Amino acid sequence: MHNKVYLLLLFLTICIVGRGQRFNFKTYNENEGLAQAQVLAMCQDNDGYLWFGTLAGGISKFDGINFVNYTIKDGLSSNSVKYIFKDKKGTIWVGTWDGLNKYIPPNLSSSIKGKFHHISKDTIFAASGIETICEDDKGNFLLASHRAGILVYNPEKDSLYKITEKEGLASNHLHSIVSSQPGVFWIGTGKGLQKYDGTNFTLFTKENGLSGDHIHMLYCDTRGNLWITTSAGGIDFFNGTTFKHFTLKIPSQDDNFLCL
Repeated sequence: MHNKVYLLLLFLTICIVGRGQRFNFKTYNENEGLAQAQVLAMCQDNDGYLWFGTLAGGISKFDGINFVNYTIKDGLSSNSVKYIFKDKKGTIWVGTWDGLNKYIPPNLSSSIKGKFHHISKDTIFAASGIETICEDDKGNFLLASHRAGILVYNPEKDSLYKITEKEGLASNHLHSIVSSQPGVFWIGTGKGLQKYDGTNFTLFTKENGLSGDHIHMLYCDTRGNLWITTSAGGIDFFNGTTFKHFTLKIPSQDDNFLCL
């Protein structure tokens, strides 16, 4: 997967530097059947379908030709979708501004098959916008929430607990969470980058070399390196010891990346 990221970064660089060259892109929007043109999340399932989460139009499932759209009428807790996640079993989970949702495939024996089920285990979900979802080696989901810290949900046991500032989080306002190895998690907060080993937190800020303390998104490559976007613009690279900052060479271009 990291090779794809490197290729994407290289491709974007070529597109920016070689502005005189022509590249062929096909744009999909509402005219082609997409629920809404403002796409915030993407995921590919085990069958090859692409899932797109939009700002206010719900979700679009794309087979390469046609879109099938899902909204609150199909069980979503909100039409504002922040994150789409495929777990180790291939199940599609969706984080919205109003909690967590699970997709029930049409081939399952269920009264709501082919639709979404809103996980309403606790009022915590209802009050928490889910920014990103990460799965640990025990099958727990660590959900980075907009204002409630980390929500740890076990779908098999249907259990839930929170990790907040009381337990050592720098902030309950989170944007991203990824795992670099079993039991080790990296958390993007509004006050810096934190490493969490299941017991202790370690905080990294601008004083440690981070370009900015307000983190938008994290990506961990197969070597355990972190790629980080912050409000300072550009992309930070962290190998566990030192930070390196990358920016666009063209000052007029906006390099405030929101996603990796």
